[in-house]
Amino acid sequence: MLVVAAAFGAATGLAGRIVYLAGLYEAAAALALGALAVAVCHLLALAPGRGAVLLAGMAAATWLACHEVADAWATWQDQARWLRSEPVAMAQDLAVAQVDRPEELVDLGLRAETGQAGLVGSWLMQHRRGPMMLRTLSAQRALPGGLVAVALALAVRATLVGLAVWRALQRLANEPRCGRCGRYLSRKEIGRVDDAQLRQLVVAWAAGVSERPPPDGHAGAYRVLLDQCPRGHHVRPGLSAVLLRGHGWSAATPGIVAALPPVLAAGPPSGQGS
Repeated sequence: MLVVAAAFGAATGLAGRIVYLAGLYEAAAALALGALAVAVCHLLALAPGRGAVLLAGMAAATWLACHEVADAWATWQDQARWLRSEPVAMAQDLAVAQVDRPEELVDLGLRAETGQAGLVGSWLMQHRRGPMMLRTLSAQRALPGGLVAVALALAVRATLVGLAVWRALQRLANEPRCGRCGRYLSRKEIGRVDDAQLRQLVVAWAAGVSERPPPDGHAGAYRVLLDQCPRGHHVRPGLSAVLLRGHGWSAATPGIVAALPPVLAAGPPSGQGS
């Protein structure tokens, strides 16, 4: 997770030199890291526990740190590249400053402007006015407030990304798992039902009958899912009714409203381990 977060942060930091819009790369990082965390838990059959908060925070902090370092490094390189593109002016400036390389000349300018050289000076030069809101190849826009506002913006960015990753893991923790191998169940929609059909299913499931929705039930607000162990550990798959998420204001909470638990086989299937 941390390696991918670092690589993704470096990629978004370099991409931000071309175009940057506040919130764009934060949303991309939240989606990518959240999907990765869920995929890793599925692959390793892990249930997110108390460590999910720590993992989400570390992934968000790693992404943001690498994003900012990559952005500062690209800025420092752009200045050195610009000096090389003007050889006559560069030769004069090098002679006046009594240095041999354009990188040293860039560091002298950064130290004179910010008091720091290298990546630190490059980062300070970009953020001395305030948090960056928009950057293109021809324009930059920043909010006023100086480094204090920048520090607050960094905290908000890391918190939003970490919160998104944590919520993805929390949703995964509510997904059903096989009682034998711990793998997450494979869920397949087999129909949709309305309120009346849902009540019939709830009565049947309460009696232990594995009743399924009619094949023509496609207009209801509830999805009926078939839950099976990917390793074949169930002699009878489970069934669950899930309320769809609406597009308007509603007091109903999306999620599972009724379920028939799966039944484990007496032993592992032939030719497979448990």
